[in-house]
Amino acid sequence: MSRCLLPLFLLALAAPEAGLADPTRPPAGVEAPSGTPAPPTRSAPRLSSILYAAGPGDRARARINGTWLRAGEEKDGLRVLRIERRRVIIREGGERHELTLDGPPSIRRPAVNKERP
Repeated sequence: MSRCLLPLFLLALAAPEAGLADPTRPPAGVEAPSGTPAPPTRSAPRLSSILYAAGPGDRARARINGTWLRAGEEKDGLRVLRIERRRVIIREGGERHELTLDGPPSIRRPAVNKERP
């Protein structure tokens, strides 16, 4: 039995020299330069939860990108303008976004500095 496996083993060792490409390597020219990490990509703001409490005082909170925020608070360039039952209005990068629990953010209009949080 070992005599049958020996030729297969030798053939497998010789395969890279026979011009067969390694299937786990990316195509030529696609490799990133060594030693330079890829720049971090900024993802779209993601709303995962809303705690809405109607009544006196502003107790509503929204969980955006893993952080609980109240109206008027700011984190990483994202400012919460208003929290409602099913949506949150934010300002990020000079643009106003509406985050809903149902889907991705939608851009509404440029934010105005006179707008109250």
